[in-house]
Amino acid sequence: MKVSVFYTLSWLFILVITGYSSNERIERKITKDSEFTGKSLRSYKYIQKTQFDLSQFRDISKDQFFHSGSEKLYFYSSQFKRTHIADAIYTGFYMHDTQFIQSSLTNTGFDSSSLQGLYFDKSSLKNITFIRSIITNITLNESKASNLFFFDSSVDKASKEQLNHIKTVYYSIADVEAAAAKKQLVEGPFFYKQRLTNTRFSGINLKKASIQNSVFNNVLMREAKLSDSRVFFSHFYNLKAYKLYLENIDITQSVFENADFSSAKFVDVTIKNTTFKNCNFQKSDFKNVTLINCHFDDCKFKGNKQSKVIQKNSSGFKESL
Repeated sequence: MKVSVFYTLSWLFILVITGYSSNERIERKITKDSEFTGKSLRSYKYIQKTQFDLSQFRDISKDQFFHSGSEKLYFYSSQFKRTHIADAIYTGFYMHDTQFIQSSLTNTGFDSSSLQGLYFDKSSLKNITFIRSIITNITLNESKASNLFFFDSSVDKASKEQLNHIKTVYYSIADVEAAAAKKQLVEGPFFYKQRLTNTRFSGINLKKASIQNSVFNNVLMREAKLSDSRVFFSHFYNLKAYKLYLENIDITQSVFENADFSSAKFVDVTIKNTTFKNCNFQKSDFKNVTLINCHFDDCKFKGNKQSKVIQKNSSGFKESL
């Protein structure tokens, strides 16, 4: 009886975390025994709810692979050879018993996905984030992997054994907090639809990060560094960012409320369509900063420094007072 209950709960967990519906298999289009190259994949670039069985994908560049707007794609017993996936977030990807040969995955996120029985041969994985996903029976054969993140995801023991020789694997936000406490470099995380509260990132060196459609509430980033990163469609409440160093950052369509940026440094930063409410920029330093359609409401600027700050259709940003 206990075994039966365990398996029932396990399957319920899988159904909930991936959002799988029994009707989806009926609704989706099924393609079998097909072969695709970069050119022939063009007509499939934006597809939804499609299943590929025993299919072959060859010589596909990152620009030819499926668009990140493609959702609920299913790959069963298929093979990707010399395929390159990069700079995208995919939602509802189901890959079972599928091979990647001489391929690469870089700066990519998988949300609400199920990746089971994947085999990587002479391939590379770098800066990959799995969010609310299930990962089982992953095999790395003569393959390289670094900067792997598993946020709110389930990873089986066999997969962890394959990854145990990799130093930069983070199985939770807590692992990233631990790296921050040691002031370590953390490269490539994808914070997608994440709600972080009271998270401690002070001292972290965060590089090539992407923060998208997320909410950060009372997050600590004191004396931290954020570089070569993107922030968009996100909301920050009570961000504690004293002496935060930002370099080569793009911030778009976001809101910062009650944030403390005192003594922070902004270098080569572009901010678009973003609002700052009741934020503290005292003694902060702005160098090569572009503000487009930005609004600063009730913000403090006493003692700040500015060099090459460009404002377009923005309001409330002031020089040192």
